[in-house]
Amino acid sequence: MALLLRDVYEDTRQRFQLQLLAGERGLTNCMRWVYVSEDYTTSEFLYGGELILTTGVLSGKDEGWLLKLLHSIFRQHACGLIVNEGPYLNRRSIPPEVLDFCNAEGFPLFAMPWHIHIYDITRDYCDRIFTDARRDEAIGRAFLTLLDREAAQGPALRLLADQGFAPQGPYYVVQLQISPEAPADPVLRDWISGFLLPHPAFALLENPNPWMVCRADGRDAVEELVQALQTGLQARFANRTVAAGIGGQVPGLGRLANSLEQAQAALHWGKSQGKSRASYDDMGFFRLLLEVPNRDFLEGYVREQLGAVLDYDARHGSDFAQTLYLYLVHQGSIQAIAAQSFFHRNTISHRITILRDKLGYRLDDPAACFELLTAFQIRDFLRQGEI
Repeated sequence: MALLLRDVYEDTRQRFQLQLLAGERGLTNCMRWVYVSEDYTTSEFLYGGELILTTGVLSGKDEGWLLKLLHSIFRQHACGLIVNEGPYLNRRSIPPEVLDFCNAEGFPLFAMPWHIHIYDITRDYCDRIFTDARRDEAIGRAFLTLLDREAAQGPALRLLADQGFAPQGPYYVVQLQISPEAPADPVLRDWISGFLLPHPAFALLENPNPWMVCRADGRDAVEELVQALQTGLQARFANRTVAAGIGGQVPGLGRLANSLEQAQAALHWGKSQGKSRASYDDMGFFRLLLEVPNRDFLEGYVREQLGAVLDYDARHGSDFAQTLYLYLVHQGSIQAIAAQSFFHRNTISHRITILRDKLGYRLDDPAACFELLTAFQIRDFLRQGEI
């Protein structure tokens, strides 16, 4: 989840007599900490998400001080600025270009009377931040518990129910892959949390590639949410690309592990198909393979069916396996195989003769061809696990 500046402002505006002067659009920013600053050169110490408070004690020494402070904290992704009005600065002395900048960039600027103690507001806001962080940690641990098939799920289910996550679904899990991978990015994390806040979804962000739990009535609703997330994230972080895999629907929180496995498989499958977003429900035959727990069995089946042609290619540096695959896909059409492989028809006919007579493939037997095509499908499936 996320602690939005908007919610904190609405809860405390009367107590601390806050007035929003500009930048209303940015009230959806996440607040991660409170920081008092009187020197714009110290903004490099910010991590992102801080609400800055200032008295403007240095404003009399530098006419453009407030605008410089604003630019510096905005670059460091602070969430807003509170001016503590008093002997150094008040709303009437704020330059128009400061207000214009805040409105243009959606950066909230507040005024607070001098008699309101900075200690009081910082303590209140820090308490809220700690409470929200503890809540998020508890929810995250509960979701992780549900992924452990051996763990007792009762306490986790009760905690999540108390936080608004009904035990019964339908639920979906979405696996994201953000490239290039980077260490934990608080700005990226806050953006995702803020985006998801209005939706019945929760993001687990312990690693660079988060996964989400979504409660939705159907896959279409989940796909719309994921598409909007991808579009918004790539617009906000232009140097990142985002791929997503959508797991199948599960009836309740107790089955989340199944949907997560499916989401991860869909992500790999989608990447192999050149798709930025893929759903487990669209994987077709691969869905059956995902339910086979014994990978050695699948690898053995591939070896049993395709070993002869794979060994032949390894010895001769050839690609007869591709010719065999195209033969199966095009149901023996020499013309179609030649057109797709860019070989002459005579070359294809010669290759098929070798596949049939030298390598022993029964290409006229529909059952044998089915088994061979199945082996190719399994090989592709196993390769996707290596992406």
